[in-house]
Amino acid sequence: MKVITMVGADHKVGTTQITQSIAEMMARLYPQKKVLRLPLDGNRGTEYINQKFLHCIDHIRAKVLSEVITVEELLEACNLYNGVYCLQGTRVTDSNQLYNVEFVEKLLGLAKKHFDLIIIDAGANCFAGLSIGAMRASEIRILVSTQQHLASRNFDLKKMNIFSRLEIEFSSMLINKYVINSDLLDSFEINQKYGLEVLGEMPMLEIDGWVSEVERKSLLHFDEKFSRQIQEICVKLAEICGFDQVEIGKKDTFFGRLMKGVRT
Repeated sequence: MKVITMVGADHKVGTTQITQSIAEMMARLYPQKKVLRLPLDGNRGTEYINQKFLHCIDHIRAKVLSEVITVEELLEACNLYNGVYCLQGTRVTDSNQLYNVEFVEKLLGLAKKHFDLIIIDAGANCFAGLSIGAMRASEIRILVSTQQHLASRNFDLKKMNIFSRLEIEFSSMLINKYVINSDLLDSFEINQKYGLEVLGEMPMLEIDGWVSEVERKSLLHFDEKFSRQIQEICVKLAEICGFDQVEIGKKDTFFGRLMKGVRT
């Protein structure tokens, strides 16, 4: 069982979109694996899940803390969406007063008994107990950023005030909303700036991004290049997790199979 936590270098870098896309792709590539997606950033984290959630993390909080919750109750609190078990995050505005590192440790302790892969959206609010707990409990931490200089400056501040003090390190990073522009940092410059291996670059998709938000579906459903990049990233993550490698044809993508289903 592996825990992967995605952390945003700054707000609005697309951590929730990336986390949902990777969770769906991993479930697609490894249908025999049980995949859980947890939004532990103080938000609901279900913007790209086109379903109604009857339950959320708040409903199981007391039982998790008192360690009386069962795996069956955790599963009942989740929605199964595109092969991924999704638990909606907190609906409370100021969640810092309710959630801390201890809660995350107990929740993950239970989840590890049932799931093969847990993918966490820790967001960019790295001062929150949920986010800190997620980062500390993960074997694999991946930074999500963009080419913007502001994102790198905010990451430096978090590194100085939080990551270094808690001895939190990242194994690699993803560049989201990537465009070829001489005024922005390119992939090599970002690698030098952050000192992290770049696992992949997701293209800037302004119009598809809006459609994704309106239809509440990940960008896997709207853009083949994005889908291909996420697929390549998931192959790398699978290797890191120790999963068996899957054979993927050049035209065998989530988007391609989705479009084939639409045509038929």
